[in-house]
Amino acid sequence: MNTKVISAVGHVALRVRDVEAAVEHATTTMGLRLSGVHGARHYLTEGEPHHSLQYVQADHDAVDHIGLEASSAAALDEIRDRLARRGIPLLRDEPINDCFRDGLAFVAPGGFVIEVYTGMPMDQPAFSPVGVRPSRFGHVNFGVAEPAPLIEVLTEVLDFRISDAFRGGAFLRCNFEHHGIGALVGPGVLQHHAWKVESIADLGRLGDLLDGRGESLLAGPVRHGMGRNIAAYIQGPANMMIEYYCDMQLIHDDENYVPGTWDEAGHKWFTRWAPQLPDPETRKLGMVPAPLGDRVA
Repeated sequence: MNTKVISAVGHVALRVRDVEAAVEHATTTMGLRLSGVHGARHYLTEGEPHHSLQYVQADHDAVDHIGLEASSAAALDEIRDRLARRGIPLLRDEPINDCFRDGLAFVAPGGFVIEVYTGMPMDQPAFSPVGVRPSRFGHVNFGVAEPAPLIEVLTEVLDFRISDAFRGGAFLRCNFEHHGIGALVGPGVLQHHAWKVESIADLGRLGDLLDGRGESLLAGPVRHGMGRNIAAYIQGPANMMIEYYCDMQLIHDDENYVPGTWDEAGHKWFTRWAPQLPDPETRKLGMVPAPLGDRVA
């Protein structure tokens, strides 16, 4: 196919023990709106999409799945064919979420479930948020023991392109934004999920909101070296870190773009602005994938 098969990283679904507290955080800090509840699944949105975040009531905290939006019905069929040719079995040949037109799910290297879908309903009404509402869902970062197999599936099956290499891993894009997925060396966790805002002023509002509650940002605002985005990080439910960002590098010329290579020497990979690095305890945050035999309705 000439058109890339994935158009966006569409949503993230997380299992949490305290779903009420998780939904409250999403609606009062993140500025999202509860768009529906179906069994254990609580759907949240920042705008017109039916959902960009799911919190799933469970007896343990874990990643349920990551949702990727296929660029078309033909692209979804092409992904089915590519998975079959590589001998990667489908976990299911239908969407995890009933609201989608079509979809599939498979287990990616590293143990995380990937749902690929078409037909996200864009039917949610306008609302006045409480908290700092993002403009859309942006990206996820995985920390896995061996990033290479995950990167291979992302690039060869799902048409992601490497934007920057980082100590055995990579930041990869599926559209113009520098990265939609970070596949990095780590302990087998989803390290954070990230949301785009319009400007650095929104990051300031987020910091002020937390300060008014006697809380603090975990890190930032910083100007990352990789991706060049301005970012701030907050503590989310269930040991999960959440990034708000703006002003990310856009890559329009795939043919001539040359990926950068970074290591952890110095601080410029994390921030170009000041000699600071993430707190070691902050870098331990993350959520493991849910056991495959333990599906939540």
